[in-house]
Amino acid sequence: METSKFVYSKTFLYLIIATILSNLLLHFFKISLSLKLKEAGYNIQDVLLFSTLRTVLVVAIPFLLSYLNIKYTSKTLLLCTYLATIIAFGIIYFFTKSFLIVIAITLIHILAYVSRTPLMALLHQLIEDNHFAKAQTIFGSVSWIAAIFG
Repeated sequence: METSKFVYSKTFLYLIIATILSNLLLHFFKISLSLKLKEAGYNIQDVLLFSTLRTVLVVAIPFLLSYLNIKYTSKTLLLCTYLATIIAFGIIYFFTKSFLIVIAITLIHILAYVSRTPLMALLHQLIEDNHFAKAQTIFGSVSWIAAIFG
């Protein structure tokens, strides 16, 4: 059985770059969020509460995206996770109310924890089956690359 060599297409490389940049954005958000919350007068208990609420709100979203992947394209769902991140930055920049901060933290963590669902589906559409494992391995290191640069 002859296997073809894995080729890094332009789309695959753009997807890697976009993922690295979005992960860098996530790291910057986490750092700036602490400063913003301190500036707004929140204490450590408030921050822990916000994180707990964020986890509760985000936990079901991968299942929702898996269901929506049947009705919408993976590209559309991935763009929605990026849009959620932009909205989160707007909320944090303009508002310091507790409820809105929880929403913003939730939206930004959709990118962190949920965007992998449409990303892997999109990756599976772009890459041949016999090369999917290698492509998935490369994407596994993307968040580490962003963490090192971030």
